[in-house]
Amino acid sequence: MTEILFDDDVPREIKGAALPIVERWAWLVPQWCLWLHVGNTTVLPENGGYALSTTREEYRFARITLTPGWLEEAEREREFGIVHELLHIPIAPMHQLMGTAMEKSENEPYKALVEEQWRKAMEGAVQDLAHALVNHAH
Repeated sequence: MTEILFDDDVPREIKGAALPIVERWAWLVPQWCLWLHVGNTTVLPENGGYALSTTREEYRFARITLTPGWLEEAEREREFGIVHELLHIPIAPMHQLMGTAMEKSENEPYKALVEEQWRKAMEGAVQDLAHALVNHAH
């Protein structure tokens, strides 16, 4: 079972709102992920989202980082954001494999096209699954 670890600097109100959601949906995290770190940041991601994730499969951990806007969202949107990021964890190894494969390409226009199409396909699949799961749960 994955151990959920909140960074010490996560404000109490964010931890109080996030912990029940993370615990409810922790079953989405694959067994290889031994530790799920949850943190926060004051820096907004480039995509304008309110949560982001990073995964280090080889070290058996993942991290979800919540941005300032996360707590301002409606409860269902906060849940959706966490579910979305949790769904990135099991597919991260495929995403990393694709990135490694594309690094070998010397055809820059092809590489850029494939990387963007892969990003859109991955984000679309994660988005669809997150919506289906959260909608089914409510």
